[in-house]
Amino acid sequence: MLTYEWNALRAGDRVFMHDATKATCAVIPGVVTTVDMHEGYHGVGIRGVGVGARRGIVWPSPLVVHHDAADERCWRCQTP
Repeated sequence: MLTYEWNALRAGDRVFMHDATKATCAVIPGVVTTVDMHEGYHGVGIRGVGVGARRGIVWPSPLVVHHDAADERCWRCQTP
């Protein structure tokens, strides 16, 4: 996700993120719960939702978060 998109996220926004705890890096849905504003880019807390998602809040990198389930800019989503 680009920096300006990341910094525009607010609590309640729905996003998709890659689950780095699994070898497949599957995309799971999540909801932004917390935004910690900083200079540069913000810290964003996301709670995974859905079946098999971890229920705790994670603070992922902007590089593993999308607005869409299959972001064509993401190299992880393009890997077969």
